Amino acid sequence: MKLLKILLVIHFLSCNILAFCFPILYSFSILPRKESIYHLIFLILPLIYIFFPLNGKLSSKKIICSKILASIIYLFIYFNIPINNFWGILCIVCITTSILYLYFPIKINKNIYLKYFFRLILCIFFIGISIFNLIIPSTIFITQFREANQSYISYINIMPIIKYAITTKNEYDEKISPYMSEKIFKDLNQKVHYPKLDHFGTIKLTELHQKQDENDSRIIYVDIRYIKSLEDKHNNHISGGQGYQQFTVLIKNNDWYIINLVEPLTSYQFWK
Repeated sequence: MKLLKILLVIHFLSCNILAFCFPILYSFSILPRKESIYHLIFLILPLIYIFFPLNGKLSSKKIICSKILASIIYLFIYFNIPINNFWGILCIVCITTSILYLYFPIKINKNIYLKYFFRLILCIFFIGISIFNLIIPSTIFITQFREANQSYISYINIMPIIKYAITTKNEYDEKISPYMSEKIFKDLNQKVHYPKLDHFGTIKLTELHQKQDENDSRIIYVDIRYIKSLEDKHNNHISGGQGYQQFTVLIKNNDWYIINLVEPLTSYQFWK
């Protein structure tokens, strides 16, 4: 059952990466979803049994049969007993058939070509499901890498003021008024939206691009990405997320002033 064990481990690792994708995104300031943790716990139980040595405790036939059963249980747990899930049912049927043909202890002359065929089926389905689990994490991190490594001309630096506006517990004051209106400040400030906010588990702002308006050189468009996690005084997670914002900034007499905020951006196009 060496091939089956390797495939199960690869799949289980992909499930872990998917479960911890968003905590990593927030620098582990938030926990994985409880459902994901429970899912991993239930998955690891049959996996432990499959790897647990039972030599001398049961007959070899019973050991193989019980580990085949544990593999099938693993599949049903992963697909959450997919009654109305055609894809899940198809995977379970194909993988179960392959496992039974390859490992069920019956004394028959198994065709060598069928053995290779069912091994191929196992590899295709398990590796395919593992790759599917990694699509979301890989897409997020590749996108962030590409966004953070774009080349552009920087006209102004608004990031410190933006971060202050988002995180401050003060009201609209003289420190912020030279740079934006009270309305934009209230749109940004998280204490306004979440009165129970005590501190940020994570707050990360990344400037993605600046572009000068084609018709008015005094106007600059600044695109940023934010990642934030908000907590109350008891360190309970209140809210959080990742998103994009575009600021329209007017430069005048060597000073700048934010005249518009667009959030969320429906999509972010990589500037060429």
